[in-house]
Amino acid sequence: MLFPGLKNGLLGSKSAANLVIESKQDQCVTRQEAIDEAVRRFRRQRPALVELSLNPSHEKVRQQVVDWVRTEYQRIMAEGTITVG
Repeated sequence: MLFPGLKNGLLGSKSAANLVIESKQDQCVTRQEAIDEAVRRFRRQRPALVELSLNPSHEKVRQQVVDWVRTEYQRIMAEGTITVG
């Protein structure tokens, strides 16, 4: 099962996928901002897996998505900033 926030991020509008986040070098990133950015990065880098991950019969793909987003989230939180990439 995908977390609701992750699923909503994967299903977000195409304009949301192109959203550019300004660099926040003087501010800490909140957990939600980091999750949102991790999902956006996943959508940009692995668009073909988005549709597969939403299919209930693709459990392995969904687990890969969760693992990838978790790793990216941890990287963002460790950096403490979201930079334009």
